[in-house]
Order: sequence, then structure tokens, then C-alpha cells
Amino acid sequence: MSSSLRVVAVSGPIGAGKSTLAQRLAGRYGGRRISTRELIVAHAEAAGEAPPDDRRAFQEYGEALDQQHRGHWVSEAAALLVAQQEEVQLVIVDAVRTKDQVEALRDAFSVAVTHVHVHAPDEVLSDRYRRRGSTPGMSELGSYREAIQSAPELEAHNLLADADIAIDTQRCNEDDVETRAAAALRLPPTRSQRLVDVIVGGQYGSEGKGNIAFYLANEYDVLVRVGGPNAGHTVPLPTPFTHRLLPSGTRANELAQLVIGPGATLDLRILLSEIAECSVESHRLLIDPQAMIIREQDVAAEAVLVSAIGSTGKGGGAAAARRITDRHPTNGRPPVELARDVPELRAYIRPAVDMLDDAYRNSRRVLLEGTQGTALKPVPRRLPVRGKP
Repeated sequence: MSSSLRVVAVSGPIGAGKSTLAQRLAGRYGGRRISTRELIVAHAEAAGEAPPDDRRAFQEYGEALDQQHRGHWVSEAAALLVAQQEEVQLVIVDAVRTKDQVEALRDAFSVAVTHVHVHAPDEVLSDRYRRRGSTPGMSELGSYREAIQSAPELEAHNLLADADIAIDTQRCNEDDVETRAAAALRLPPTRSQRLVDVIVGGQYGSEGKGNIAFYLANEYDVLVRVGGPNAGHTVPLPTPFTHRLLPSGTRANELAQLVIGPGATLDLRILLSEIAECSVESHRLLIDPQAMIIREQDVAAEAVLVSAIGSTGKGGGAAAARRITDRHPTNGRPPVELARDVPELRAYIRPAVDMLDDAYRNSRRVLLEGTQGTALKPVPRRLPVRGKP
């Protein structure tokens, strides 16, 4: 058994969100999920019996297995999975219903077992049960009260006292439950893993950020560009090329994932032209749906600032400001346009957070490329003093 193996035993009453949590942990963190309902079907088929087809029959069959094996039928299935798949690092049991099942897992896997219990008030669970409909392959009982009358289901309510982690799913949505469980289980990488490097300008810009990003690109799995089209980063290709929105390592490392994050401001014409010139396919480039689209009015708004404060006049600042001021448009002003609203970008739109979460889980290295120098600041304009010209 691998020393890094983790076994997560999920418990809770009907409707508390056990399967949802188990499926999300398995999908997001590369785990193997063991369904006790599927185990019951497998036991019945191995015995030459017809598998249960309604909740009461499933409950009675599981109770009979518990009486016969004292809960070890669950831990034996987990041990078999680990033996057959030596590379498995995370096993999620969906779900345990008795203290014997939990103890059998602890006996088999020792300190590798963490017991997670999800729960909610009975009135909430009853309402969820009423609205859930039939589970595929299993017809439901008439009411929640009827469904929880079996001994294992009644015991499942009391497993809260045994749990290492307890989460109230009335107070948390599905994302919150997953995040809290993953944090308590310490599934994300630790802070000691230095997965993200950031390139910033230490002076007034034009320090060579693009050249450095181009040179280092092959050492990274994910290349992220922030900011807008105001900064042009020229890279040393046989014919020098200037990146205005795509990461400067785009053509240096053609295997890297490219990311434009939610805080970016995008000139659609420049972006589409750069994508075409660099032959970037949609599966390689991710544009967050919250990235802001620059309009002609933004460019016009910055025209006066070119001479006043040295603005590049590309509209990025005005677009970023309008994103805040026009979030709820009034007086006939048009609504803010985000990347998700542009049909031409539809193939590239995916949430950056999901991709980055996956990168961190798999220890993939990320290079974040800034667009400005740290010493840049607006030139102070002399304001008139009251009573003086």
C-alpha cells in the first residue's frame, strides 16, 4: 500500500449530498470512487440473485451484508481496488452508513482514513427528497420519513459524532462543500510547492519582459498574460513578432496552455489577428468569460490622456473603469460587454479558475507575465488652488 494513499469515507443522511461530494472529489482530484450501492448490486449478481430495484430493498440487502460481514464488505472492496490499481492515491467511499463500516476501513488502512460527514436539518432533507425524483436504477419510497426508517439509515444520522470533518450542506452550496472538504483533507498542493513564477517590470516598462518570458517559456506548462493591449512585447523570432495580448511564450513553447484571465481588457480586432498569426487552436487558448472587451468609446476616452499622462491610448484603462461604473447601466448607456458575450470568442471561453485548479493539483508550472513597469505612475497634474488662478 502506498504511503501517500488517502481513503475518504463519506457518510450522512439521505439527501445530505454524499454522492455529489464524492463525485466532485473524485473528478477534481483524480480519485477512485467506490459506490456502496454498486457493491450491493455486484454482491447480488455474484450470488445469482436479482439486484434490488427500490430503496427499501437496497437498505435491507445492505443491512444483511453488515450482519454477515460486520461492515467488512466495504473495506474489502476498497482493499481490492487498491491492490488492483497500485497507482491510486485517493479512494472515496460513497457512502458508509454504520460505525462498523467506518471501523473496518480504519482497521484496513489505519491513519490513511478520513471520515467526512455531511448533514442538514431534517426539514431541508425532507424537501430535497421530495424534489429529487427517482434515482436511476432505484425507485424511491413515498416520503423522506419512510426512507430513513431502516437501521443503517438511522445510524447514519448519528455518525456525525464520529466524523473527522463535518459539513452542514444547508449553509454551503456544492462548490463550498467541495472546497471545505478538500481544504480539510489537504488535497490541494501545499504552500511549499512553488508552482507560479511572475515576471514584472521593475522600472518604467520596456525592460525586456517579453524576451525573458519567451526564453523561459519551455520550462512551464501554463503561460498566463495579464493586462491589455497597451503593452507590446516583442520576441526574438527569426522575424521579430510583437505580442499584445497572447503570452510572449506562445510560439516558443507550442505545447503550453495559454491563458487570458478574468481581469484582462481585450481589443477584439488585435486579439483575433494575433490568434490567427500565431496559429493558436481553440483547445490551447483559454479566455476567461469575465475578461473585458474594449470598445471604440474607450479608445476615444483615452485620447486626451496620451499627452496628459503618457497613456498609450489603447482604451484598456477606460474599459476597466467602465466595467465598474457601468456594471448596472443607466441613462441609456450600453451594458458592459465581456468575453463571454462575443460570438467570435465562444470556442475559447472557459473559466480560468478551473484550469488553474487542475494545474495546481497536478503540480504543473505556471508563468504569469505582467504588462507594466512598477515605477509607472500618472504624472501629477497641478490643480488650481481656491481663490488663485
